[in-house]
Amino acid sequence: MNKSLSFSALMIAILMLIMTASCNPTDLDNHDQSIMEIRGHVLEIVPKNVSEFETLKVRAEDGQLYQFTSDTFTGFTPGHIKEHQLFGQTLLVRFISRDGILVAITLED
Repeated sequence: MNKSLSFSALMIAILMLIMTASCNPTDLDNHDQSIMEIRGHVLEIVPKNVSEFETLKVRAEDGQLYQFTSDTFTGFTPGHIKEHQLFGQTLLVRFISRDGILVAITLED
């Protein structure tokens, strides 16, 4: 029983390490790219799958419109982002510009 518990704890620790390493949203292909950020209201969210989005449109606090894509999980599911849209809550988007395309790196409340 004790051996089984130790093995389970080890497997959980390994799984968490793998998930953390594979989902690191700040691991950029080009480390010279500067990370920018805006805060604004969600206008549209188009899911790619349950954990990532294809397109996110945001109106920044200064009125400017932004359209983002994502390469990986950004910290919020498309469902959570949709809640921000429905309830009028702002979202902080950290992003880079890659060949003129805005790529969201992380999202925060």
